[in-house]
Amino acid sequence: YDTIPAADPGWTVLATDSNGNPSVLITQFGAGEVLVVQPSADRYVLGRETPGEGLTVEACGRFLANIVEWLRAR
Repeated sequence: YDTIPAADPGWTVLATDSNGNPSVLITQFGAGEVLVVQPSADRYVLGRETPGEGLTVEACGRFLANIVEWLRAR
């Protein structure tokens, strides 16, 4: 459930997953923007699942914090 197979040309891909598929995207919608964050790092931060090899709860928390900071800067 962390996979977006492709992105329409109207979307800007900000990040890709380990398979090269879009995972964080943004587009203009009316007077605003839509941000899609497909990786659900929150499930690790909230303790609902255990991160896989090479991924830590701390890294997931930083990822979410960075998204919040990026949104604030917009």
